[in-house]
Amino acid sequence: MLENFWFKKEKPLLGLTGMGGGAGSSLVGGFPGTTESYEYFYDGTSSTTITVPWMLDSLKVAGVAAGSPGYTNTTGPGGYRNGTAGGGGGAGNLSGYTVPNPTVKGQTIYIGTSPNGPSYIKTGSHSGTAVWEAGAGGISSGGSMIAGPGTSGGDGGSGGGHRTDGNPGSAATNAGSGGGGGGGHSSTTGTQGPGGAGGPGGATSISSAITPLGVGPAPAWTITGTPGGGGGGAQSAGGQAPTSGAGGGAGGSPLPGSSNGGGGGGGGGVVIYGSSYGGGGGGYGNNSPNNRGTGGSGTGGFLIIQLTYYV
Repeated sequence: MLENFWFKKEKPLLGLTGMGGGAGSSLVGGFPGTTESYEYFYDGTSSTTITVPWMLDSLKVAGVAAGSPGYTNTTGPGGYRNGTAGGGGGAGNLSGYTVPNPTVKGQTIYIGTSPNGPSYIKTGSHSGTAVWEAGAGGISSGGSMIAGPGTSGGDGGSGGGHRTDGNPGSAATNAGSGGGGGGGHSSTTGTQGPGGAGGPGGATSISSAITPLGVGPAPAWTITGTPGGGGGGAQSAGGQAPTSGAGGGAGGSPLPGSSNGGGGGGGGGVVIYGSSYGGGGGGYGNNSPNNRGTGGSGTGGFLIIQLTYYV
């Protein structure tokens, strides 16, 4: 997770350039047509505000919401033979959405990201009117856009049945992908062969990405997608998605003939500043006799905000 790049009070300094730990300006033409720009990056648990100037030229937002962990059951008992579902990926918009000026100019906007929730900008309060909001993934279901344009996250794969492999997580474009489902159980005696393998996580691809302005305080970025992690063989954990992405689900405990299931692979994510965001975790493989287990972890969300106003 990258440290957020924002001003302490989140209020642009009108008429000043080069402030805020690397923030610069984009000066175009002569006054009164001169504009100043800033760009901000948020991730982790962010809950902050920016006061938008009345003399707004444009405000653009891009980002992705958190992916869900894979299904987890630590108290049991669970299903007798089935593997469990992977977590869905977070919804997102990476090309960027230019917010209509009347919606935000002269107002305080409320900004939120979370390791396991939505990414948003709102007016009024953090529980106010959503200007743009990407929904987090859930168990087996990808997150949906709550406000503004964007793309749904990929669904998590369902768990495999008796002697059946888990299903792959769904791929996504410009959003987080789903984790693979866990493999099913064969038999406690090992006479029916090994348990099912976990399904692989879905792959995230990027069709277009917001271009950095190069003014800070956020450093310039590149945005890429990753494949998902591979599904684990019988009784083996699923693979983590690349770039410290979503985790694979646990494999079942050892039984004769490797008859418990393998964990699903973590879903692919959106990579910026060397960290992966938005992927869903893999489901765990069937773990007879009680079928308790832990799904893989999902990855959190991020936001980029580009603000340009007249000075």
